[in-house]
Amino acid sequence: NTGNITGAHNNIGGIVGYAVNTPDHQLTSSFNTGVIKGQSDVGGFCGYCAGTIKLSYSTGEVIGTGTGNHIGGFVGSTQRPGTVISLFEDDYATGSVSNGTTLTTQTGGFVGMAYSYVRFHRSYATGDVSGFTDVGGFAGRSNDAKITFDKVYASGKVVGTGDNHGGLVGYLQANATASDSVVKNCYARGSVDSNSNAGGLIGLSNGTVQTSYASGKVSQIVSNRNFGGLIGSLSSASAVNTNDFFDKITTDQTVSAAGTGKTTTDMKTVSTYSSFDPTIWSITAGSYPRLLWEPGVTP
Repeated sequence: NTGNITGAHNNIGGIVGYAVNTPDHQLTSSFNTGVIKGQSDVGGFCGYCAGTIKLSYSTGEVIGTGTGNHIGGFVGSTQRPGTVISLFEDDYATGSVSNGTTLTTQTGGFVGMAYSYVRFHRSYATGDVSGFTDVGGFAGRSNDAKITFDKVYASGKVVGTGDNHGGLVGYLQANATASDSVVKNCYARGSVDSNSNAGGLIGLSNGTVQTSYASGKVSQIVSNRNFGGLIGSLSSASAVNTNDFFDKITTDQTVSAAGTGKTTTDMKTVSTYSSFDPTIWSITAGSYPRLLWEPGVTP
């Protein structure tokens, strides 16, 4: 699709508006470059969907109108098709995403709401993202069980005027246990401007974060409650965080609800990442780690 699309209400997408209730939907090698506007469940590629989407992208701007929720650069909201896991793999979104009306929630550079039984793999978002509550460079919010962000990254600027804002995920929400929402082998480099619960990687979390890092500046807009270089706040003592780092200099944060702060020099030192899998990461002296699947990255 190369045309602009405007919907008055819900389920608006550049390729698909609504595709749910079955795990059998499969889309591959498709794209959108048009501007997409709607109220709720709005995405550059699909509005509200489940199934398998691979090797696809959206570069168009995505705009949430009114007081709706679930606005994403690629997908507005995912839907749980029983117990079969939906898969978004080798996809990307580069358009800016905005949902600026107060009281709106779940706005992300790639997905607004990641809801239950979904995996995001080898995907990225680079557009700037703005919204109210639950705003993230890749995902606004995850919710419920069996949600995985695996080898994904975000680099766009995040601005949120409410709560829960992160360079990668605004609110990483697990259901029964921390393993219900997992971020692993991920990173975020975009800056985060927020009122409260703000982190370079995650704003608010009760999930699992492992072998991931953040380097973007975290700044206050009005108040300054629960700010951190990696994670702003933990909503549960059961949250799990393992081998995660943040740059104390570039994030402008010396503390975090979880993770280890390092100087920029240390963040670009190979030995810092002894716990990172060399079959997943490219780690070279003088640079932040990158994922091996990224274009142009060499082992």
